[in-house]
Amino acid sequence: MIRNILRRISMVLILMAALGIYAFADFGPKPSVVVEFENAGDQEYYVTLVAKEDKLGSPYSRVTAEDQPETDDIAIWNRLVAYEDPDGMVFAGNVQKLTGDGAYVWGYYPPSEFRVLIYFPDTDSFVESSEILEQYAFDSYYQMDFNDLPENWNDAVAAIPVTRKYNLLWQITAFLLRLAVTVAVECLLAVLFGFKGKRQMLLVLAVNCATQLAMNLLILDESVGLFVFYVLQYALIEVGVILAEGLVYCLALPKLATPEQNRNIHPIAFAFFGNVASFSLGFLLSNWFPMLFS
Repeated sequence: MIRNILRRISMVLILMAALGIYAFADFGPKPSVVVEFENAGDQEYYVTLVAKEDKLGSPYSRVTAEDQPETDDIAIWNRLVAYEDPDGMVFAGNVQKLTGDGAYVWGYYPPSEFRVLIYFPDTDSFVESSEILEQYAFDSYYQMDFNDLPENWNDAVAAIPVTRKYNLLWQITAFLLRLAVTVAVECLLAVLFGFKGKRQMLLVLAVNCATQLAMNLLILDESVGLFVFYVLQYALIEVGVILAEGLVYCLALPKLATPEQNRNIHPIAFAFFGNVASFSLGFLLSNWFPMLFS
């Protein structure tokens, strides 16, 4: 009976893995750039990112005057198309209108290198970031303060600094929530595999806390930028986690099991299916609660 249950669970988990990988490739979280603005008053302005053509991610490309505007205000669109960046960066069409303090979000494959460009229609003036920026994480957050504008900024293109904004408290909270989901899934699977002893469950808890912490420390490396690199990095780390957990379970679980349990212990299979299940559920949840994976 136990074998039949595990066989059915295996089939479900394999299906979940396939769905999870599909969701990861197509519907899962995508890299993003978020720029928050402070002390804007009640001004109306338009924000975009300009980049060199070889730094634009698919499906974006340089926008020309002949392209169909993605805004109702053709005059604004034409001003952004005509803007000449000193470093040869170009407008790619992703523009958002803001009033007062707010945030600009490029949430689908933003350019890997870019400059923030702001247009004020009331004064026909441009403001840009003082330096070329790079994605520093899978989700990169920046902040610009309009109090940094020079007094005569209406007379020419002004440049103001950009600071990185990283919410450490939220990152810790999101990690703990993801950890809780992972531990819950793997503890449930442990019961189905017959690991019901208190010390066995504590081992599963400790191993998952350690591997999840290691995974998050590695995957938050600032070299992560393009989505394909993120996928490859995640896949390699996930394989490493499965191997590490499998090794620990092979060495420790038999010592904590009863003679009857030892005959049915499959630590490698448990490590594999446990990670498949948490991986698949995680990417399904990322569609419903993307803020937990940013």
